[in-house]
Amino acid sequence: MSKSNHNTTDELGMLIKKSLVQPPDRDFDDKIMHRILLIDIRKTAIKKSLKLSWLFLLVSIVLFPLSYMMFFREIDLDFLSNYGLKLERLEQILQPAGLIIFSVIFFFQIDNLIRLSARKRLA
Repeated sequence: MSKSNHNTTDELGMLIKKSLVQPPDRDFDDKIMHRILLIDIRKTAIKKSLKLSWLFLLVSIVLFPLSYMMFFREIDLDFLSNYGLKLERLEQILQPAGLIIFSVIFFFQIDNLIRLSARKRLA
């Protein structure tokens, strides 16, 4: 009984030795831990950048239209009247055109930020 038990133990020992996986090199563990650390740092940086993107988008939503309207109030377009252009007509075209361009850019940016935020939540 003792020999049979001893043979079983030897066989089990051999199987365990064969099942052990040797790392490819000595620094394998350090390399893996370094990669994990880099992934964690990258995720933190992405979250921070995403928050800053939302902040600057909200700031630009408020400041750009205000500065755009102030610009058109302060700009001196009197020289255009020498060329036969009416200032009122020009302002009626330029102000809405600028705001439409701003709105399109704004909607593209908010769409991109919503998609990035959703992707980061899923990841």
